[in-house]
Amino acid sequence: MLTQQLHQSQWVYHDLMQNPRAYGREIDPVTIASLRDMRPIWTAFGAFGIASAFGLLLAVIMLVAASTMDRNGAAADRRLTQYRRWKPLAIVLTVVTSIWAGNVNSDYWVAATRHIPVGNGGPPIVSTTVLVVCAMLPWWWIGKRSGEAAAE
Repeated sequence: MLTQQLHQSQWVYHDLMQNPRAYGREIDPVTIASLRDMRPIWTAFGAFGIASAFGLLLAVIMLVAASTMDRNGAAADRRLTQYRRWKPLAIVLTVVTSIWAGNVNSDYWVAATRHIPVGNGGPPIVSTTVLVVCAMLPWWWIGKRSGEAAAE
C-alpha cells in the first residue's frame, strides 16, 4: 500500500501544475511550488524500503534454517539464533519507518488537496498492532522451541 501511495505522490506536482484544481480545491502557486521537493517523501519511503529489505533478509535466514534443519541441526540453530537476535530490531525499524512514510505522505496530500481526510487523526494503531503481532509470532515460536530443546 505504501508503494502505491509513493507512486501516486509522484504525480501530484505535475497534476497541480497542469490544473491547480486537479484535486478538487484551488491550490495556490506557492503551495504547488513547495510540493515540487519530493526529497522528504523519497527519504521516508527509502528508509522504509531498507527496513523492509532487512526484514526480508531475516526471512531468508529463517527459510535457510528451516530447510537445513534435518541435515545440519547445529547450523540451523545458529541461523535461528541469529534470526531471533535481529528480529526485534527489524520490527522496530519497519514500524517506525512505516509510520514515518505514512505521515510524510499524509502531510503531502493535505498540502496538495487542502483537505484533512476523515480518520487521519493519528498513527495507524490497528495495522501496526497486527504487523507487530504477526512479526513476533515466529520470534516467539523459535524462542519456545529453543527453550524446549534446552530442557531436554
